[in-house]
Amino acid sequence: MQPQPVEVFTTSAIRPCNQNLSASKCSVYSPSMTEAERPKIGVGVIIHDNAGNIVMGERAGSHGAGTLQCPGGHLEYGESFAETAAREVLEETGLEVGNIKFLTATNDVFGEGKHYVTIFVTCTITGDNKTPMVSSRLS
Repeated sequence: MQPQPVEVFTTSAIRPCNQNLSASKCSVYSPSMTEAERPKIGVGVIIHDNAGNIVMGERAGSHGAGTLQCPGGHLEYGESFAETAAREVLEETGLEVGNIKFLTATNDVFGEGKHYVTIFVTCTITGDNKTPMVSSRLS
């Protein structure tokens, strides 16, 4: 059995650091952190049809404009990941989805001062409409 990393805490740090990292690489929570500095939580939705096809659209926002993306958006207060996924897919594509399952999560700090924790889920189309619509939110 492989030894598991030990969580190391210091008096000034609230978040755990892997023992393999130097103390200087461990981030420290600051109560003076502004709202803009706090990580945002996004939910990315991979809609598939069990035949290898997925739904993607062209990103129009400032971050990653012109690139392809799966539907998704910010987790709202009180929502589950599945509720966020279903809401965002309906808003962005007009599709009703179900069979929503957790896939993975990423923790990304982007060079433009953005920090996102993104929860990726998979799902299938459950509504009668099987064709995504172009959303005015995306154009």
